[in-house]
Amino acid sequence: MQPLPTQNPDFDPHGSAETNGPGSSADNGMDIQTLLERLVLEGGPDGAKPLAFARADPTSPDEVKAALAIFGYVWTGVVVQKANEAEFAAEEPWDYHRNSPDAGGHSVITGGLRATRPWSAGGDERFITWAEETSFTDAYWGRNTDEAWVVVWREHLQHPAFLEGVDPETLAADYTALTGRRFPSVTPA
Repeated sequence: MQPLPTQNPDFDPHGSAETNGPGSSADNGMDIQTLLERLVLEGGPDGAKPLAFARADPTSPDEVKAALAIFGYVWTGVVVQKANEAEFAAEEPWDYHRNSPDAGGHSVITGGLRATRPWSAGGDERFITWAEETSFTDAYWGRNTDEAWVVVWREHLQHPAFLEGVDPETLAADYTALTGRRFPSVTPA
């Protein structure tokens, strides 16, 4: 099993800001669309390939909430502020801070609304980062979220809860209309 080549060949996640790790000049973030295009063509390290993906408008709360309800998550690109790093360490939701400098771009999986942990009750969108659950406030989401993607995996078309909210034939027709390509068929379980 071969890992996907990195978009940052000089980056070492175990390095430091002074060498080639997080916060260094080698840490140039990730272009989510480029990664998704590659995953569709080649699959990930485990061989899994998304069937399709589409951009959700991160500036439309209704579209993001619909994407979360239908797909269970959105793959999100955000700008982390220095203040957010302190909030993460203090187990607080990430909020927008007008005077905080940016720490850099970040890619996270946003997987739900209204956090369940008592310390993250102020954040409306839950996400996982650095192996922990936390949340964004609406102010953060509105200012610092610049990408939101829905990705359709084979498992979606085999899950009854997904199939309750999505008509596979309509999904396939819409995909073909948007891309000009036939939607990969999957027999629901």
